[in-house]
Amino acid sequence: MMKKAISFALCLLMAGTVLTACSNPDEFSDSENLSLKYTRSDKTDDTFNYADGADTAPSSYDTYSAKITDFELRLFRNRHKSGSYVFCPANAVLNLETVANGASGDTQEEITNALCSGVTLENMNQCASYFASRIQSVASSDKSPESSQSSENDTEKNGAKNFVKLSNSVISNDNADIMTGFLQTTKDYYDTDVLRFDYASDDALKKLDKKYADFTNSGSVFKNLDAKQSVISLSAADICDRWLNPYAQTDLEKGKFKSADGEKEVTYMTSNETYMKSNKATAVMKYFSQTPLKMMIVMPNEGVSLDDYATDFTSLEYTTLLDSVDVTKTAKAKIPEFSVDGSKSAEDVTQIVEKSGINSSFTADRSSYKNLSRSDDIAFSAMYDIAPSLSINAGGIGGMQSNGDKAELEKRIQKLADTDVTVEFNRPFMFVILDNESDIPLYMGTYTG
Repeated sequence: MMKKAISFALCLLMAGTVLTACSNPDEFSDSENLSLKYTRSDKTDDTFNYADGADTAPSSYDTYSAKITDFELRLFRNRHKSGSYVFCPANAVLNLETVANGASGDTQEEITNALCSGVTLENMNQCASYFASRIQSVASSDKSPESSQSSENDTEKNGAKNFVKLSNSVISNDNADIMTGFLQTTKDYYDTDVLRFDYASDDALKKLDKKYADFTNSGSVFKNLDAKQSVISLSAADICDRWLNPYAQTDLEKGKFKSADGEKEVTYMTSNETYMKSNKATAVMKYFSQTPLKMMIVMPNEGVSLDDYATDFTSLEYTTLLDSVDVTKTAKAKIPEFSVDGSKSAEDVTQIVEKSGINSSFTADRSSYKNLSRSDDIAFSAMYDIAPSLSINAGGIGGMQSNGDKAELEKRIQKLADTDVTVEFNRPFMFVILDNESDIPLYMGTYTG
């Protein structure tokens, strides 16, 4: 009997050793990443997840798109600073929508009204799911229900990388009791990871570094976290694609760009592009090959500074440019190759969001999150973002990855069309990378040289 007991104990010990060896100490466990235990619903008439087969937008999508675009432009105006930068307002919106499902009472009403007044919470979730899953899934060939909304299985078509990656997390400090309904909703509509760990834990921060390594070039997301904070959000994004209409080597030429620090030499890319204009600016639209995105490049008129234009860039100006498109008319566009470095760590964007209409939701004694946790101490403390990197060149668009900077063609088979208008982007401009169906901005930024 004693031998059997000893043998049984040894077997249990060995099993425990094997299980410990199989778990990865550098990754979050089930008790830390609470979303791992949940599976996204495959009912596309409810989730409207494009990767799962939904191909029709939810009701109120047009209203949702207009409202969300207006909020993102507010974020841009409040985010704007002199110099070159890029940020992803769509991620801020997705995180606010996620947190709205954990909010209650006046707090939930404040968030939903600021984002898309007149659209129900359920419809907002469906529209957000459709938008985010579509822009990430179109470039991927893996459309199975098991595939992640974040398109981790990016495909390479014709040897080129094509993807949009959005990574969002809601992070709770230590042992807060997170509601199961909130966890299921975030999985169904947002594919947001809900993490729970001690903010003072160095090991947990190292795991977070590994989780976001593709967006930080393996840097540190946080040097430390404020232990007084309760719940925070974290977002990151990356894009890689080629141009729908590729450049030839003969389309490239050196020229001068009037930067804030004087003239500098740049490489200009010449092509025929969709032409747009308003009373304040001239713009062109370029399209990407595999991702369902397009890029609007906007240059204020002579005498209008980029700072003045950007801080007054409203929905009216945005729609004026979009509505000015004449499909029968193109411009010869001379666009400089350029790049903007992102942040290698998380930046606090809470004040930008507060200035954009979310006033009391970050104040513990003025907010309520009863749909997030049973704890009375729970509060949404801050929003953090890892600003993306961006490179625009003859090879296409890239961020942390790229398809290289070489034109696809040695020489143009069909010459560029003669046009009445030539637009040379030879002074500071702004840009918007937007969804080609809803016109919701994904990235926004400025380039000053």
